[in-house]
Amino acid sequence: MAKAKDKCTKAKSPLPDSPLPVGFPKKWPYIKELCGDLTNDEWMAHCFLFGYDQPISAKGKLIDLDPEICRGSIYVKATFLRGETETQGRNALVRLLRSHLEAKKPLPDLVMEDLTELFENKWRKLSLKSLSKNQSSNVIPQKDRAIAYFIQHRLSKPPRRKEMENAVSDAMVEFGISRNQIFTAWRRDKLRYPQFH
Repeated sequence: MAKAKDKCTKAKSPLPDSPLPVGFPKKWPYIKELCGDLTNDEWMAHCFLFGYDQPISAKGKLIDLDPEICRGSIYVKATFLRGETETQGRNALVRLLRSHLEAKKPLPDLVMEDLTELFENKWRKLSLKSLSKNQSSNVIPQKDRAIAYFIQHRLSKPPRRKEMENAVSDAMVEFGISRNQIFTAWRRDKLRYPQFH
């Protein structure tokens, strides 16, 4: 028991304004509006428990910058921490739990929601299932939706044939893929989200 107590006193929470570790996902601007001012430990624990939105450029490159600064089309993919960032997130959760236990304070609402979701096992289970399916086939539903959205915003109602051809040509340039790949993504998106077509 003494060893466990020593462990508890060693893991103190860092100052709230300490920077995020290098390579750790940055907070999106909308997080403050949705969740208030999160400490970095709260953000890291949230990413560990619930995952985060990874912005990806139209050409499929990971974006590590503020998405509002990026030019061109982007889409987001639900992503979970791995390797060193997963360890950092887990350590942040432990620090957060210990500091709130010592201060006899309730956990922040966001972390409580994340823990509830984790034990209900809905979101992470669905996301990991989707992730494992997508890794084998290289299909990213969010990219299909981004392509369809890109095309749809260039069409009038009802679309004319010339407009569709121009929109597909623009999408080929924007996303850096062939005409056939654009139409394949369009068809997959139409099957997945018929309400948007």
